Amino acid sequence: MKRAYLIQDGGFGEIGRRQYLNRFLLNGKKIIAHQKTEEFVNALRIIKADVFQPCFEKELSEKLLIESEFVWENMRDISSNQKELWADMFMTRFKIPNGYSYGQHCLDQYSVAYMPFAQPSLLRLLLALNPRLNKMANYIDQ
Repeated sequence: MKRAYLIQDGGFGEIGRRQYLNRFLLNGKKIIAHQKTEEFVNALRIIKADVFQPCFEKELSEKLLIESEFVWENMRDISSNQKELWADMFMTRFKIPNGYSYGQHCLDQYSVAYMPFAQPSLLRLLLALNPRLNKMANYIDQ
């Protein structure tokens, strides 16, 4: 099949703004240093509606905690003293591969997709920024 479309996708721009991790960053150093999985999950979780039966919700929550334990092993190379870098690397290591990869193959059949905010060169620049500039994209005004 001939691909005739190009899609420029703004996905992952939130990594540069760190917008989804503000609650985590409030207690991030303590959570990272003590590897407090439940506090980590709760800092990331946003509950918009109770859509599951309580017994199923409990089972899902327990499995989420078990699956989230492996984050500590994959993030051990970043110090708890660098909570902003830790948060950015968490998004880079876990959100990019898990956020779009399952559906991307469908788009690839019809178009070429370009995601500027997921490019390694841009991610390296964002990760090197002073954490104060990176907060909610303050670097744009600089």
